[in-house]
Amino acid sequence: MARGRQAGGRSSLVTYSIGRDEGNDIVIEDLSVSRRHAQIEDLGNGQYIVIDLGSANGCYIEQAEDWQQFAEAEVTATEALMLGEYRTTARDLIRRVLKPRAPGATVIASAEETQRGAAPLPAEAALYRETLGMVWSRLPEYQKIASIVLAAVLGLLIVAAIVIGFLGGL
Repeated sequence: MARGRQAGGRSSLVTYSIGRDEGNDIVIEDLSVSRRHAQIEDLGNGQYIVIDLGSANGCYIEQAEDWQQFAEAEVTATEALMLGEYRTTARDLIRRVLKPRAPGATVIASAEETQRGAAPLPAEAALYRETLGMVWSRLPEYQKIASIVLAAVLGLLIVAAIVIGFLGGL
């Protein structure tokens, strides 16, 4: 649970635990995330310290289009982070803490849901969405663009088929 602490000459910080275990302040149901993976400290003014707690799959920050592993890093709210293979930002992690939840409930909302303020999805749907997000994040840019173009073309074909069907019925 969230707590203030004195560390390394810093003033009292609010610290949140992150991991798969439901006893953490921020629960991430991803098998690449350890039960007690990391902690995040809110420095204020959009700055955070993320500390790896000896996780099996590590903590990474994106630097110059490459992922650098770290034991402790000061990050901004929007810098890309990976906990194991789970991609996120400090802002997304903190928003998970601020989002009210029933005691013992598991929070598995994606960053997009949290930012839109959407109602939480059922657990299975949220897990599928999270898995899809992980797969999407690993695709090279050209495959993402090709997927979007293909989806747009298929959408246009469906609309054309509906219009032709409607006009054929006249």
